[in-house]
Amino acid sequence: MPRLDERYILKIQLYASPEVEISKEDLLQDTRKKIKELVESLKDRNPQELKDEVYVDYEFCLCKRCRDVFAKRLALREFV
Repeated sequence: MPRLDERYILKIQLYASPEVEISKEDLLQDTRKKIKELVESLKDRNPQELKDEVYVDYEFCLCKRCRDVFAKRLALREFV
């Protein structure tokens, strides 16, 4: 664990895009039928897995060296 005066907190939120594009075809569909189909397709899925597909967050406590490495990789777009 880094010393208190040398630690950096990294928070990451990974979530589904809230932007939804609705087409004319979407508006013409049977919405009730589509919702029933969706509910049916999800009924046997693990609720936590479903939640994690939509939103997950992470929090890391970094030392100065790790913070510098992470910041450099972000700047160079080396995300993985």
